[in-house]
Amino acid sequence: MNLDGGIKIDIANYGHRRSSLDGSTCVDFVGEHFPFFACFFTKRFRETAESNGFFRYADLSEEGKRQIQPLSPDAVVYAEGSYSWLYQATRRELGEFSVYETDHVLCRNDSTGIGQPAICYVAALEPLNKGSQPLSIYITAIIEQPPGPAGKTSSVERQRIDRMNRPGF
Repeated sequence: MNLDGGIKIDIANYGHRRSSLDGSTCVDFVGEHFPFFACFFTKRFRETAESNGFFRYADLSEEGKRQIQPLSPDAVVYAEGSYSWLYQATRRELGEFSVYETDHVLCRNDSTGIGQPAICYVAALEPLNKGSQPLSIYITAIIEQPPGPAGKTSSVERQRIDRMNRPGF
């Protein structure tokens, strides 16, 4: 798949591809276990993070900071749009990327138009090499529906997240 700016990404097994008005290229992945959605931007993470729900803790309003436990100023949080809840994003390195992920987000599955509650996995990826071409990636997957117990990642959710983190999903 070719992106603006001359970036080429080799992706197998993706479904529908579309370009958005915000400059992203988004694809649906139809894995053998469950589908997920990824958007690729030829912009740096700091230029696209807020429009994709990722914020630095220090940039939250005082009201927003009261919704989540105190964090370091550089910590990243994810704001889920449907329910307006904040979640701490965990940072880790995966290959050549820095990954900010939240794996137990209450979200809505609007595929039926009813807005049924579900549990989502969300992640933002940025290249570790800051001198490389600008690129940021955002991934969303519904990993359980209906939701299980609040605040607890089920074994099914954990297995699906682990599958997404393996090369060659």
